[in-house]
Amino acid sequence: MNRLLLLLLALTAFSDAVANPAALINNIPNRTTISLNGAWQAIVDPYETGLNGRFYLNSKPKDKHELVEYDFDKSDVLNVPGDWNSQKKELYFYEGPVWYKKSFSYHKREHTRVFVYFGAANYFTRVYLNGQALGEHEGGFTPFNFEVTDQIREGENFVVAEVNNARRRDAVPTVNTDWWNYGGLTRDVMLVEVPETYIQDYFVQLGRGSGNEISGWVQLGGATSAQQVTVEIPEARIKQTVATDAAGRAEFRFPAKLELWSPEHPRLYDVVVSSLALHNIPEQAARAQAVREMVRVLKPGGKLAIFDLFRTGEYAEVLRASGAKDVELSKTSFLWCVPGRSLTARK
Repeated sequence: MNRLLLLLLALTAFSDAVANPAALINNIPNRTTISLNGAWQAIVDPYETGLNGRFYLNSKPKDKHELVEYDFDKSDVLNVPGDWNSQKKELYFYEGPVWYKKSFSYHKREHTRVFVYFGAANYFTRVYLNGQALGEHEGGFTPFNFEVTDQIREGENFVVAEVNNARRRDAVPTVNTDWWNYGGLTRDVMLVEVPETYIQDYFVQLGRGSGNEISGWVQLGGATSAQQVTVEIPEARIKQTVATDAAGRAEFRFPAKLELWSPEHPRLYDVVVSSLALHNIPEQAARAQAVREMVRVLKPGGKLAIFDLFRTGEYAEVLRASGAKDVELSKTSFLWCVPGRSLTARK
C-alpha cells in the first residue's frame, strides 16, 4: 500500500512538472535563430522503456559498477528534419517511440529570452533540456515551442525529444488509416532569441465587409504594462499607433486606401508592425541589441528611422558597427512638441 502511494505521488509530481508548450512565436524566419538541424543521436525504444529508464538524463556510468543501459553517443544517427521511415530500412514500418538527442553550445546574452522551437514532430512528443522536462505536444503537423531562458546553460547543453508515432483510436491517423504513418522530427528544430518584450504574434487583413479599412490585432510577449504598437504600410503612407492592454494585446481598425490584389494586377504591400519600446530599455547593452535586431530584419536597401531625445548618437555608433549604410543624424527638431534628433540609416 505504501509503495503504491509513493508511486502515485511520484507520477503526480512528474505530471505537475510537465508543462504545455509556450504561446507559439510567429514569423520565425524573421527572428534571430540558431539551427539545431543535422545529425541527432537516436535510440529506438520498441518496448517503451526509455521513460522509466530516464533516457532524457543522457547519463554516463560513474564507474564500472553503475548500470546505464543506454548510450546516445554510441547510438545510430537520424537526420533532422526528416522522418525515420525513409532514412533507415529497418525503421520503414516502425511505429512507436524513438529518443533523439542533440548536443550544442550556447552563449547567453543579457535581456534575451530563448525558446526551443520545433516545426513539427509526428506524432506525440516529450521534450527535455539538460535533463529537465520542458513539456509535451500532440499533433504531427503543427509547430510548438518551449521557453528555456532559465534552463539553458552557458556553454554546453543537450536537448532530448521522445517522438512516438504509435497509432491510437483517438489520434491522427487512427488505428485504420489510408496514408503512410511517418514518424520523427519532420521539420526544422532551432533556438529562437527574442527581447524581453517582443511581438509574439499579429494578424493584419482588410476589414471584414469593407474594401477600404484595415483591421487586425497584435500580441506582445513579456509585456507587464500597456505599451504602444505601430502598424505601418509605407507605400500607402499609412501609420497608426495603438495601445496594448495589460495582457499585451491590441486590436485595431482604421481607414486605408489600397489598390486591391487581382490576377491582372497582383498588388502586394509591406506591413511593418513595431513596438515603440526602444527608449524605455534602461540598459545600454539591451538597447544596442535592439538596434542590431532592427538592422537584421531590414530587407536589403530598406531604411529605418529613429527619433529619440538623448541617445541617437549611441544608436548611430551601433548602426555603423552593424554594417548599416548612410547613417545620418539630423539637427534637433520637435516631434509631438518634444525636442529630439532623428536618425536614419539604410541596409
